[in-house]
Amino acid sequence: MYSREKPRGTLLLAATGQKNICLTDVVEWLIDSGSAVNETNNEGLTPLMLAAENKHYDAMHILLKAKADVNSVARGRNPNQTALSLLLTHWYPFWNDQRMASVLLIYGENANYVKSDVIHRIIAIGNGKFLQQLIASGFMAV
Repeated sequence: MYSREKPRGTLLLAATGQKNICLTDVVEWLIDSGSAVNETNNEGLTPLMLAAENKHYDAMHILLKAKADVNSVARGRNPNQTALSLLLTHWYPFWNDQRMASVLLIYGENANYVKSDVIHRIIAIGNGKFLQQLIASGFMAV
């Protein structure tokens, strides 16, 4: 279906939204130049969410230091997604994913939007410390 709405996006969204490459130096330069770190694209995703979805850990650190909103919730085609929920969507969250998720929780992200089945995967991996951190941050497995 044709839409007359222009695609919404900034250079920062483009730099964090690449699947195979993250332009970390560009992300840092754009933020230093005044780019809005909480701008959203047409799907309601912020640069932090895109960096999380694409596993760009260095860019996530830069965005967090620039005060990116860790509790921003996507609206649109895939509603109720956060940087944390996007990071933990894989069947087996790798250690780097868990470590970055832990950083998001330290920065104050609420775990309300993390899918409940993630608890089984975290238990199977044996990362009790991370599981405790998730629960302390509002994670409710139902």
